[in-house]
Amino acid sequence: MRNFLIDRNTLAGLGAILIWSTSIALVRSISEQVGPLAGAAAVHLIGGGFSFALFLCRSKGSLLPLQSLSGKFLLGCGVLFVLYMLALFVAVGMAADRHQVLEIGLLNYLWPALTILFSLLLLHKKGNFILVPGTLLALSGVFLVLTRGQSISPVSIIGNVAWAGTRALTPWQSRPRFPGASIRT
Repeated sequence: MRNFLIDRNTLAGLGAILIWSTSIALVRSISEQVGPLAGAAAVHLIGGGFSFALFLCRSKGSLLPLQSLSGKFLLGCGVLFVLYMLALFVAVGMAADRHQVLEIGLLNYLWPALTILFSLLLLHKKGNFILVPGTLLALSGVFLVLTRGQSISPVSIIGNVAWAGTRALTPWQSRPRFPGASIRT
């Protein structure tokens, strides 16, 4: 019988999977109780406090390791992180039912795969041969789940992309309200 040793990196990876898989349920629960924006602020204030305390413990109370990072890097990553988390919390908070929350969670699971794929493209690195087929398989699985197995025509895809583009570029105050669309406050 072999002895299986699990190092701390493997445990950290398993912990990340556990946290990632429960994040949507936690976001929905908090958003239902205090609203999406207050929930996002509370979760990240608590998480940021714990992370900063851990950082101070590891750096023996020194802030010098932060000074080695460029301001542009910190600002860029911070803005992207805040926008992503706000979008996630608002999307989950505005979901009409639990089925929509599951769809949002499914799309959220694509984030790690697309991050790896785009980082390889942007950094001009070579990935494993299985990366592209695996990402395409994940995207096709999400496509099948979101369309619920119905056939989709190229015309409807182009129409939906055009509609999403006009919605994204039109100020939200001047948009006409569609029947059945509601914004929770």
